[in-house]
Order: sequence, then C-alpha cells, then structure tokens
Amino acid sequence: MLLCIDEYVRWLCDDCKAEAPKGNIGKRKVDLATVQTEENNKKTRRVKEFIVNNNASSKQRYEENIVTDINESTTSTNDSTLENKVSDQRDQKCISSSSFDSDTDRLRSCSKKKRTVVSSENVAEEQMHVTGSANTSSLRDEFPKHEGTTAAEPVIEPVWSTDSQHVYGPRDASLLYLQAKHRSQAVMEGAIDETLRGRRADKGLWSLFQKRHPHRRVLRNLVRMGFYGVYRCGRIAVDYHLITALVERWRQETHTFHFRTGEATVTLQDVALMWGLRIEGRPVTGVDVTRSVGDCQVYCQLMLGFTPTESQLRGGSLHVSALASHMKNRPVTDDSSEEHVEQYTRGLAFMLFGGVMCSDKTSTSISLMYLQNFEVIDEVGSYSWGSAVLAFLYRELCWAAHKNKSNIGGPLQLLQIWAWMRISPLTPVHVDKNVDMSQIVDHDNVFPIPPYGARWIGRMSYTQSSRHSVRLYRAILDQMLPHQFSWQPYDRTDPEFITLAKDRDIVNQSLWLLTCPLICFSLVEIYRPERVLRQFGMRQHIPSNPSNPECDIALHKSDRRGNAGRNWEEHHNRYIFEWRNRYKHTIDASTLAGPTSEKGYDAWYERHTRRFVSPVDTLRNSGLQIGDPIFMDMVADKLTSMSMLIRTRTPNDDVALNDLLEKYAGVVDVAACMLRNRRVPEHMLHMSTTREA
Repeated sequence: MLLCIDEYVRWLCDDCKAEAPKGNIGKRKVDLATVQTEENNKKTRRVKEFIVNNNASSKQRYEENIVTDINESTTSTNDSTLENKVSDQRDQKCISSSSFDSDTDRLRSCSKKKRTVVSSENVAEEQMHVTGSANTSSLRDEFPKHEGTTAAEPVIEPVWSTDSQHVYGPRDASLLYLQAKHRSQAVMEGAIDETLRGRRADKGLWSLFQKRHPHRRVLRNLVRMGFYGVYRCGRIAVDYHLITALVERWRQETHTFHFRTGEATVTLQDVALMWGLRIEGRPVTGVDVTRSVGDCQVYCQLMLGFTPTESQLRGGSLHVSALASHMKNRPVTDDSSEEHVEQYTRGLAFMLFGGVMCSDKTSTSISLMYLQNFEVIDEVGSYSWGSAVLAFLYRELCWAAHKNKSNIGGPLQLLQIWAWMRISPLTPVHVDKNVDMSQIVDHDNVFPIPPYGARWIGRMSYTQSSRHSVRLYRAILDQMLPHQFSWQPYDRTDPEFITLAKDRDIVNQSLWLLTCPLICFSLVEIYRPERVLRQFGMRQHIPSNPSNPECDIALHKSDRRGNAGRNWEEHHNRYIFEWRNRYKHTIDASTLAGPTSEKGYDAWYERHTRRFVSPVDTLRNSGLQIGDPIFMDMVADKLTSMSMLIRTRTPNDDVALNDLLEKYAGVVDVAACMLRNRRVPEHMLHMSTTREA
C-alpha cells in the first residue's frame, strides 16, 4: 500500500511542473480526495500480486495499472500524454523496474524480518533516487548552521533499507566511531540476554545502623566532611538488568546516554542533589602507595584504631568485614575519646567512599590508598567528592559499554536512582509510606533532612513498571517518547533543594556547567554539559564532535594496573591545572522557561545516534521480541520523506493545485507524527488535517 501511495505522490509532484488544463481543477480535487478510499482494496491486491509474482509480466501489469489510476483521476489528460508521463517517470527512475525491484525487496525483507547488508554506495545511490540532488540542496538551506558546530543537514533516506547501520544507526559514524566495539553491536549479533554483574562492598556497613543512627558526635563529623547525605540515602537493591540496558545506550565518545529523546547524562547537578556531595574543592588524588603487610597493619592502627590480621589484608586492600566487625564491637559513646571518634568516623567515611561511592569489582575489600584523603578530618570537606564520584561512574560505564565485558562497579545506586527520577516507564511505586525524610534530632543537635536520593529507600512495587528483564528494559528505551523523559526532575521549592541550596559548594549553577576534566586518582574523564543543556533548562544547540578523540582514548587506558607507587597528582598535572582554573571554562547560556532545542537538532541527532538496540529479527523461540514498533518508526520516516518531497517541488502557477498538495503534505506530516509518538501530539490536536491523517 505504501508503494502505491509513494508512486501516486511522486506523480503529483511531477504533474505540478506542467501547466494544468483550466476548468478541471474541481474535478481533479475531487478525484484526489477520493481515489485512496475508492481504490484502496484494488491497489493493495495489486501490490501483493506483484510481490508474490516478481516477474516481467507482473511489472508490466503494475505499470498499466498506474496508467489506469491516472486516467481515472485526471480525465482532462489524453492517453498519449499519460504514456509520455510514465516514460518520463521511468527515465527519472521514479517507477523504473530496477527502482521498483529495490522497493519490493526491501518491503519483503521487512515483512519477513530478515536483515541483509547493503553497501554504503548503494545506500547513497538509493538516497539520490528517492530525493534527488536538487531537493536535498533546497532542503539544506532551510536548516541554519550553528556557529562553531556541525551543520544540521536534514536526511531524506529510504527507510525500507534493511542495512543495520541505516535502520539502527548511526547513519553518520563521525561521532560514534566506536560502534563496532560497542555493547549494542553485540546485541545485534545475538547477545540479547547477557547481563552485567556488579559487586558491592557495602553490605557490612549498613548492618551497623539497622536500628539506630551513629552517635551524634559521628554525625557532626560526617556533616563537616560532606558525607552526611550519602549516609542518609542508605542502601537500595540494584537491578543489574536495568543497569545493562542503560550501559547499552552509554557512549564513550560523548560521555552521554543516547536515548530516542536526545543525549542525556548524569551531571554534577545530579551528584550534588541526589547525594548532597560538594562540587567545589580540590581534586581527589594522591600517591598510589605500595606498602608491605606490616606497614598496612601499622597504618590501619593509626587511622582506624585496630590492627587487621594478615588474612584480612589483600594487596594493599582491607577486607570490609574486618573493619565492620571492629566498628560494631567498639561503638562511639558519650565517654569516647576524640581520637576514637575520629577513627570511627574515618572508618565510616572510608567504607562509604570505597563501598558505595567508588566501589570496584572486588566486593570484599577497599584499597587503603583512599585513606590518605581522610587523614585530617577537618580537611576532608575541602575535596570535590562529587566530581570524583562522577569520574568513577563515567569510567565504569565506558568500560562496561565495550563488547564482552561482564562486570561493572561504581556508584550504581546513584545511576539507578537517576533513571528512576527521569524515565517515567522505569519508575517504581513506593509501598513503604514511612520513609524517613525528616531531620535527625539528638539532644540539642538537629541534623538536616536527607537529599533526593533518600526518597527511594524502602520497599517498592513494580506492578506498573518492569523488573529484572533486560529485554523489556531495552524495549522501553527503544520506544521511549518525548514526554516520558524528565529533563528537570528537581523543583526549587522541594524541601531537599531548599536545604542543599544553603551550601554554595553544592548548589551552584556555575559549578554544574563546568567544561573541564573530572579527576579521581588515576582516572580522568571529560565532562561535557554542553551536550545536555536541556537538563539545565537551556536551549540545546547542535554540539560539535569531541575535538581530540585520540586523547580521550588514551585517557581511558590510564588506570592503576602496573602503576604501583605512582604520584597521580604529578602524573595528571595538566588536568589538575585545568580543574584549578575551572571557572574560566564554564557555559554561559541564558535559562529558558523550559528545555528546548534549536531548529535542526532533531534531524542532526537522528543521523548521528544509535536509534535502536533491540534486534528486530526473532533470535529466540520464546521471550519478548521487539519488531513492530521499530517498523512503525521506519514507516514514519518514509512518510516524512514523502512530505519533504512534496514541499520541495517546483511551484506551479496553479494556486489551487499548490494548495491541494500543501494540504496533503500536512496530512502526511500528521500521520508520521502519530506513528512516531503512538498518539496525536498536543500541538496538532487543533489541525484540520489530523482526522484525515
């Protein structure tokens, strides 16, 4: 059916170039409005007949039927003119045999859900076949080019091509140049049920505070250090199926998630508001000290107040169970010495950082390297813990996004809360109505309410959302609609926001919009808020590609392996200098009433992103299979291409005919939006063309 509509619209566009006979406009208008309803079944049978009987005689019958349709709709044109028109269309490859073979093969392939490989040369040739060079150049002028960014060129491509790069993206690989090594590529190759595994080293920590909070003297120290918010957020179960689906859309090239709605990422704003971590301060770095077992025992006695056994130490790391057992046996009381209070607080902060905020993949131990930043309690609050946590999260996401990786670490609890707050189909419902979001009052001490992350403590109901199914999570992200992603989930009138806003080292728009490296010992990750300006209530322009991809790749190879004893502060001196001058590299953009994007951004993004991750083909005999929704998006793209083809035609002197074609272009636009959004967009509800679409 789409093939008939396509050919009919192309004939209309060609017919506009010739002067229409006078006195027949009314007749033609009636025919155009009724031909689809009167001949719908007949044309459908013709297309099916041609698909089944793919031979020369059926091709000839199809061309004769097209001529018959034109005769029925335009009685003012004689037979010879129509034959010339068909001949001209054949010369222009509008309804030529080779062209129709290509469309038919693609339709058959999509119907049977079989992927084939089409060379890039053929795709480019098909694009010229559908649009024509003149139409493409005229469309390009309608999309302005943002200064200092990549030009926004609309793409009019044949959507029935089954080449995976064309259907799934990226159609332009200049941005996502690591696609061949990406985890989403492995899904296309059959690894549709592989789920990442994570290990957490914080279980022993939370068993200490199941019944009561730490002593008020410890809480006071946690507030001074900036770790109070992380403690109040507690522990939640991590759904690794959800984490896997998010990783499949994470891109190392941009440090953003590529969703259907646009680029998004975990920002310094999220870390600050969800966990209450400070962004202002010195980078978290130091020396990767190599110690013997005896030296480690002495260091633990000095910093933590106990001497671990040889079996409780492993390669410069301390077993969490040993520290948790010591803290359980020696709690802080009113009579405890100040040294014991500091050692207890240091142990708690050490487990929060190494077991929750920057947990590695060992699950049982934490590196003693982190203790050097907790030696002086009064100086702990001078570090930028928020930027360190974000650097660690970025590195773990980049690592896990590669093919054949099976483990992931880092602040996964933070990532899961981020997804719950922003993506509505993933959000569970609270069952436990008694979540503690109040202040802690201990004698004369009043401690603040917890940050946003504490909202998700307690039991959850998943009756309205998914759980533990990577296929379903993947399908939700593939079909996510614009209204299902919240660009700004934080309200300035929320009590959590008001409480955190009292500290300018946490809530500071200038800090959130820094364009500088994030540092955490051996890790250096580039922060790119200019790609997700809508998360800050700003207009999103078309961002330029990262300027130095070779440097980015080199930074991702920098880690602790084989670098024992290295002074990371000296090694990363260049990036530490950039961090110290961070206020010279901040985005200065005006805040708008709501998140928007500039004209041409959507077309640019569709060309450069990975649109889908779920494989269309039925690769398993059971379980969730996604196919039809992706085909619906392909049909919507086809309709959009047809609309552009109509709008970029050469205008005719016949005003009535031009108005008629413009009306049908509007109908096609609405139909495309209805398919793409699975509903009628609000701004189109008042349009007269909506019912016709």
